[in-house]
Amino acid sequence: MSDNKKPREGYYSALTGARRAVPIILSAIALFVTVCFITNSVGALGQTVSSFLRGLFSFGAYAIPVMLVLHAVFYAEDYAKKRVLSRAVFSLITVTLISIVEYAIAFWGQEYPFTPVEFYNRACAGGLIGSTVAFGLVQFLGSLGVVILAFAIAAIYVTFFFSNP
Repeated sequence: MSDNKKPREGYYSALTGARRAVPIILSAIALFVTVCFITNSVGALGQTVSSFLRGLFSFGAYAIPVMLVLHAVFYAEDYAKKRVLSRAVFSLITVTLISIVEYAIAFWGQEYPFTPVEFYNRACAGGLIGSTVAFGLVQFLGSLGVVILAFAIAAIYVTFFFSNP
């Protein structure tokens, strides 16, 4: 290396080519999804995205833009440390946990006829994914047990997400 060149430092400098665009793309998608949730003036694609995500996760869908921004912020470090996939799994689990807690709270002490399609169509009580997972858990642990379990798992994953191995 010549004397007049300083070595590049930081994780972002290790990204080359299209990988440098990933944080920008993730941020743009997060902004688009947020706008989809706020207004109907995003066209047919935006309305479809909003309906689909709300149908799958109900209230948990609102965490998706936050997760995308976190992935954008930490992308270079995650790529360098080879943990992009584990962070994506963390995000999916977090969104699902929010949906599970929503279901457990919505039907606290009540019984509801379990029809996953109805949860998807109404985009309520955890959506399709949250209600499907939560239904079995509530039968086994009860609503309070599901909420405690979800918060314990979320705490473990938050610790994992912000750890610096």
